[in-house]
Amino acid sequence: MYSAYRTDRRRFKRMRVRLAAVYSIEAPEYVKNILDGGEFEAITLDVSEGGLSLLAEHYLPKQTIIRLKLIVFEIANGGCANFYEPVTAIGNVRSVYEWDNDQYRLGVFFQDISIAHQQKLSDLVNSSLKKEMLVPV
Repeated sequence: MYSAYRTDRRRFKRMRVRLAAVYSIEAPEYVKNILDGGEFEAITLDVSEGGLSLLAEHYLPKQTIIRLKLIVFEIANGGCANFYEPVTAIGNVRSVYEWDNDQYRLGVFFQDISIAHQQKLSDLVNSSLKKEMLVPV
């Protein structure tokens, strides 16, 4: 029976954020060949320490393995941006949805990410959630 109440299966908190991302195809080989083995730009829609959503120009089938690089920054109180070392990970495309303007929303699970980079994403998500809670309504 279908329930009107959906449970969120995610293990980690997500944060809606638009970060610049670059990805390349690791596998399967036929997808890599179709896209000429290049690097492609994308924008994140949300991020967690366990994965992210990407807005990309190319359709990627589920189970495609991608190498990701995220440009992570934080806005300081004075309005200046503090940039950090890029976060890198190997991701597995778990979902694909057609989006507006010939783009695709890719749900990506991190299957290989260093503990340091996973912690950086966790800190980013948690610090942003705390800031949201402090904003007066």
